[in-house]
Amino acid sequence: MMNPIETQHSWYSGHPKRSIGQILHYIDVICGLKYAAVCTVGNGEVCYHEKFFAQFVYDQDDCPKFIFEDELWNDRQNTLIKRLDTEPLTV
Repeated sequence: MMNPIETQHSWYSGHPKRSIGQILHYIDVICGLKYAAVCTVGNGEVCYHEKFFAQFVYDQDDCPKFIFEDELWNDRQNTLIKRLDTEPLTV
């Protein structure tokens, strides 16, 4: 089953699977554009202002799953996935 975050709109929507754009799309949806706009991505890690922010792995559908340094973002990611599984996110 595809991660429902994949279907949400962001400044980085539409990038191919396993791309930096896809990672930034997830960061944008989970954390906001403020974070996504200044993140760097490489070697399974995301840095925010050159400090470790999260690591990620891909699931069986090539969607990234993050383990954030701050538990707040882990909770937000899990809440979004559960909520978007049952209802679309509205802006």
